[in-house]
Amino acid sequence: MPPQANAGVASVTARRGARTAREKPAPGIAPGLHPGGAGAARAALERRKAELEERLARVHRDLVHAEVPLEHDFAEQAVQRENEEVLAHLESHTRLELVRIGRALARADRGEYGVCESCGEAIDPARLAVVPEADRCVRCAGPG
Repeated sequence: MPPQANAGVASVTARRGARTAREKPAPGIAPGLHPGGAGAARAALERRKAELEERLARVHRDLVHAEVPLEHDFAEQAVQRENEEVLAHLESHTRLELVRIGRALARADRGEYGVCESCGEAIDPARLAVVPEADRCVRCAGPG
């Protein structure tokens, strides 16, 4: 291994060692996160998860026409099919959000909720209040 590559590995290893040497957060609480914040965040995530699961069930019922069959009129069917495209997009987006919420709940179970997955620093509680499933701090999340 070239000396430059070896120096890079040593640098990464030193940063990881420094990060693990820091005090570990209490389960479900990131450093700097108000202790009541983790419980409130978990409750908010659980509520949002339940809302999304209900939405997903409604969207699925609409997509399979469980409650309202397709119209016999071809013009109306065309409108219904266009609506299905919107519903399919909504279903996909809802599933992705459920995955992100599931990951946030898993991080809370491991005591890593509110800790940036990229840099290991605490995620600003104001960010978590707006995006409770956030897994990166604003700096690491970047634009967009």
